[in-house]
Amino acid sequence: MNFILLCSRWNYGLDIAPIQVINSFVTFETTVLDSGKNVKMSFEAKSLSFLLHILQTTMPFIPIAIFSILIFNPCTPPFLLSMSPNCHAIRWTTGVRPEILIVLFEIWMSIHITFSGTLWIHHMLLVAIGCILNYSEILARKAKDAINQTEHEYCVHIYRCIQLLEKCLNDFLMVKIVPALITFVPGIQILGQYICVKMHHDVRMPGFLIFPLLTIDAALINIIIFTLASRVNSVSIKVLATHEKYSSKFKRTSAIKKSIRACAVLKIKFGSNYIDNGTPLVIQNFCADQTMSLILIGS
Repeated sequence: MNFILLCSRWNYGLDIAPIQVINSFVTFETTVLDSGKNVKMSFEAKSLSFLLHILQTTMPFIPIAIFSILIFNPCTPPFLLSMSPNCHAIRWTTGVRPEILIVLFEIWMSIHITFSGTLWIHHMLLVAIGCILNYSEILARKAKDAINQTEHEYCVHIYRCIQLLEKCLNDFLMVKIVPALITFVPGIQILGQYICVKMHHDVRMPGFLIFPLLTIDAALINIIIFTLASRVNSVSIKVLATHEKYSSKFKRTSAIKKSIRACAVLKIKFGSNYIDNGTPLVIQNFCADQTMSLILIGS
């Protein structure tokens, strides 16, 4: 988990790409998307908002759980006190010991990594996907309501602006954040599911509580984020088809259709690949198979 968060941390001294992407989205909404001010939240946007609230609520519990683990069992690896030869002799009931400074350092590092690492996962990946889906919905409505050729050409202009936003977003996400999520979050879900099913008697409370929290967060990320990220691709295909369909009743239809066909579909990329409709199902199938394999091996 820490590796994912370290990959997604913002190096604010050097990397200005996240702020540039956010400024681009804000500029697009205020200057181009003039009719999108009072749009109702779509189901996809509500799902992302729900996930964002869940993640922001559960993230503070991770440092709290680490603190509880170190208080009740200071020798728990891979924390620093586990490397001390005298960790079994630590008794917090006898008073404040010098080792409490190591515990506080662990908590401080956990808070720092958790909140700085989730910043762009929450407010860049989740929010940007929701924004692109809402923009596509507004654009489809504009294409249906267009009454002349000029309005259809303006719809093509809006779509190309959304394409630019997608390119800027992918330029930041595809290097570290999305590859880290798609590589390590399924591993967190598999590990959490295995511990909750097979090792719930072996892990002492309250340290055990961190594993259901991580499992729920990982499962929600794998299901909701990747499903809605795949919707970016499928919705853009539908928007282009809708635009082409409703533009056929005007003059110079061939010119408009050529402009529409020149527009590429939108994709949330990781490396040279992108998230399509089958990605969430493949991830959940992989998590279920590996969890069952671990349970059978452990039996």
